[in-house]
Amino acid sequence: MDTNEHATHVTSSPNERLLDDVLRMHDQGLRQRQIALRLGISQATVSTLKSQAQRAGRVPQATPIRGVTAVSAVAVEERVPARSRAEILLEQAQHTADALDAATRGLADHIVSADEWVTDAHYPEGVIRVAGPAVRTALERLERVAEQLGLPHHPAVGGDL
Repeated sequence: MDTNEHATHVTSSPNERLLDDVLRMHDQGLRQRQIALRLGISQATVSTLKSQAQRAGRVPQATPIRGVTAVSAVAVEERVPARSRAEILLEQAQHTADALDAATRGLADHIVSADEWVTDAHYPEGVIRVAGPAVRTALERLERVAEQLGLPHHPAVGGDL
């Protein structure tokens, strides 16, 4: 089987698309941890998907050659250099910052700005009860991160949570 054959495999389910992504990145020479970080899944999930693909014959079993594990000579020649840990961490930082932005925007635009904040006397109390502790902890952590990034200090706005 051509080692890139699964890269063009037609899929219909999200699990199959995830498997194809894992196998494509594996073909590019990425390690399981790198694949997991890029896809936002656990390393155990990457390992499980690769094992399932091997059992299904979609990935050749690795064979030891002079103390080196190689999938095939073709796969080794076609591999692109793996990204550095710093490059992967920078990408993860971008994804995390984007998720943080989306989460805070959601709290501000859809929860705190909801009509219920004004029309339902119990709603603000409920939001403070369920979200307050996590928001307070997040603010404390973000203050430490901002300090590490050398960002100017901005005192928290608002009252007690």
